[in-house]
Amino acid sequence: MHYLSILVHEMHTSIMATVDEQHRPVTCAIDLMDYDDQGIYFLTAKGKSFYTRLKHCPYLSLSALQDQRCISLQGEARELGNERIPDLFAKNPYMYTIYPTESSREALTVFVIENASGEYFDLAARPIFRECFTLGQVPLAKEGYWINDRCRQCGQCLM
Repeated sequence: MHYLSILVHEMHTSIMATVDEQHRPVTCAIDLMDYDDQGIYFLTAKGKSFYTRLKHCPYLSLSALQDQRCISLQGEARELGNERIPDLFAKNPYMYTIYPTESSREALTVFVIENASGEYFDLAARPIFRECFTLGQVPLAKEGYWINDRCRQCGQCLM
């Protein structure tokens, strides 16, 4: 949950990658609005191509970067509808300037990323800090470098 808090409250804007109907990757900047033990919440307008891509294929990848810290996440997004919009706007008041009227907000829908795996990197730390984490029902699969069969894990290569 600590990494989700950093992602939503400190980094906030992520670059999300989805695929179009020809399976070509497409990226866009998406603000992350909230998180809880169910997942990470964001919203989009139903008329946007981002919405169409998510409906066609709900899998996405995102990255956010701030002060040499990076969080990457890969998972599945599920549409929730508009019920959480008042709560998300209350937590992100700048959204009222983008969608100032009730009628302008009717085009919006909320998504949750609820099953995902991710990595947190702090490139300013010495040695560089890296940790894997998961959301939902995804098993933790630690990734990393393989040196060779003679590696004693002394840490010299990290310095």
